[in-house]
Amino acid sequence: MSNDAEILAKEIDQAFPLIGMPSPEEIQRHSTGCPTCEHLAADLESYRDKLIGVEVIREFHQEIPHLSAKALQWILPYYLKYCLTPEAEYSGFETEFLIYSLAPVEEFEADVTCQLSLFNSNQIRVLRKFMAYLLSTHYWRSYCPVELDRGIAFLSKLLISQDL
Repeated sequence: MSNDAEILAKEIDQAFPLIGMPSPEEIQRHSTGCPTCEHLAADLESYRDKLIGVEVIREFHQEIPHLSAKALQWILPYYLKYCLTPEAEYSGFETEFLIYSLAPVEEFEADVTCQLSLFNSNQIRVLRKFMAYLLSTHYWRSYCPVELDRGIAFLSKLLISQDL
């Protein structure tokens, strides 16, 4: 892990306190009746009271759009720090999906804003720093520059709206 990544990992630790897994009902972003959300909550239940490691992140990284704000508060500290590891650098899939999740096109900005509604200004700033860090790396700067720029702009807009 680079020095910049180590510094960012410490900032993530300070900004994102670890919380317990939300109840199955609190995990689901969509109201009752969404089969995807219901299956996701049931699948995640097998990880209750266990350490969140790479296997959980790998298994559920594509499901971020179906997580509630409370569920995102629970999983994101682990996910962000995982994305700073050499293992994540080698795989790339989990980081790529997180980039897309934090860089919504205009049509989905309201959805992501809702998912981030429980995050405070400091946490949004750290998310923006995370995206800026990825943009500073050769690989992500060449692979997802548009998405990273869009994510940084989106998170900046969230900060402005929180400050009003």
